[in-house]
Amino acid sequence: MEVIDACKSAVQYSKQSQLVVSHSSNHVAYEEWRPYGVIAVITPFYLQCAALGQNAWLALVTGNCVIWRGPVESPLVTIAITKLIVGVLEKNNLTGSIFTSFARGSELNKAIVKDTRIPLVSFKGNSQVGKVVKHIVVERFGKCLLESDRNNAITVLSDADIQLAVEAIVRDTVSIADQGLSTCHRLFLHERIYGDVLDRLHQTYGSITIGNSLETGTELGILFSHATKKHFLQLIDAIKSQGGKILTGGSDTKYARNFVQPTIVEISTSAKIVKGGRVFPVILVFKYQSWEEAIETNNNISKGSSNFIYTG
Repeated sequence: MEVIDACKSAVQYSKQSQLVVSHSSNHVAYEEWRPYGVIAVITPFYLQCAALGQNAWLALVTGNCVIWRGPVESPLVTIAITKLIVGVLEKNNLTGSIFTSFARGSELNKAIVKDTRIPLVSFKGNSQVGKVVKHIVVERFGKCLLESDRNNAITVLSDADIQLAVEAIVRDTVSIADQGLSTCHRLFLHERIYGDVLDRLHQTYGSITIGNSLETGTELGILFSHATKKHFLQLIDAIKSQGGKILTGGSDTKYARNFVQPTIVEISTSAKIVKGGRVFPVILVFKYQSWEEAIETNNNISKGSSNFIYTG
């Protein structure tokens, strides 16, 4: 849906008058598009189409060519989207090479970000990789758009509807195996309801159906790669080494391949692991006494974050 909405927005923008209303008398403002020429869009598997649409469609309607480096984990999606776009271009007597896509790995990324013929690079993904991309692009006096890891939170106040909050927490952390930028990584619970919420979460997590996401009734699917599963297990080891307590989950499952258990962790807000983003079904839980304490702790991270609040 996001990629369709981005299409609609770009089409609407392309139809707008370039004359801008001015509040000054005898004065008019004129908006002129200044295409860069070629821009590159690098997207991760968990934001493949949405991240593309947010960048590529506006670039195309303002006169740019686009190079898309799709994720290596899902090349068929890259091929399918490319065929749709090229079909639209050719239907309107435009060459399909205006939009070019690849589904290759890190070597192609390096070639794109170093290429001085690409003045603008949009990168969505891991923050550590994003830092490297930014450094290389800026060093050659290019421009860079970054959307990296987030460390989102849910704060539940003492007067909240606990069952409603629990359902939202489970949906936000389990439904896509927490493999997305908008999912919840940290949970702040008021001390009055801390035990009650954890008891309900523990009970719910214990009954979650793990399996094939295409089958009806499955609540937690597979991690997208074996490397991600390996990182999940490394994260659990890091949590334990930093004093964290595994309340439920914390290991792989009886299923083969890349399935893991949804995990709830109790840990100090000062632990190093709290400040990092993750793409696993792991939620870190904290107890707070006052609203001010919850907000201050939530904001005590360097990564971009959102905070969903549940109250009565």
